[in-house]
Amino acid sequence: MNKIKNLRKVFFTASLVGAALFSIFILSGLLAMVSSQDNLTVERDTDRVGGDYKNFDLSEAKYQLCRNACGSDSNCQAYTYAHPGIQGRSKAHCWLKDIVPQASASSCCISGVKTDCATDIFTGEWYSGEWNNISFTQDCNDVSGSYTRGGGTISGKVSGNRLNARWQNGNGKSGGEVYFVVFSNGTLEGKYCDNSGCNVQKGTAFVGRRR
Repeated sequence: MNKIKNLRKVFFTASLVGAALFSIFILSGLLAMVSSQDNLTVERDTDRVGGDYKNFDLSEAKYQLCRNACGSDSNCQAYTYAHPGIQGRSKAHCWLKDIVPQASASSCCISGVKTDCATDIFTGEWYSGEWNNISFTQDCNDVSGSYTRGGGTISGKVSGNRLNARWQNGNGKSGGEVYFVVFSNGTLEGKYCDNSGCNVQKGTAFVGRRR
């Protein structure tokens, strides 16, 4: 009987370890995919002709599949995704390029290039109760912006989907640290604190959304 109990414990422990390893494997794969896309732009209605070293049909009409393929290939410097029906192909098609060809406007395709810049996810209009209307402009990893509550400005740098910045009211009498995090569903979250050098992690939390 004791042997049976011990075997059950061994099998139970092994199953827990296996599940944990599987979870780590899946999570690491997702993180690798996310990080590989951080430096790939998305240029809608854009074709980049030339420099092709690999091309293939896609299982689904999703440009992200082509972008992912470029992100995971060290030889790839740019990509072009062609919509279904282009060049007589019934399926969407992906072209990987080892150079960065000149861009041209075309509704046939979505293209992108590898860059040292973070993906432009902040540019645009946002709303948050703490700041009222926010307007961001992202240039590579640098973001500048303004907010209507207090008539102030925001400036900082992007890392992944997070903007670490300083805020300054229009009267010049108050300011401090702030961070914003953008999620794929268009929501905005963060914290802010008053005064230079304040601990933003212990600051006031806020939420917002893209307008």
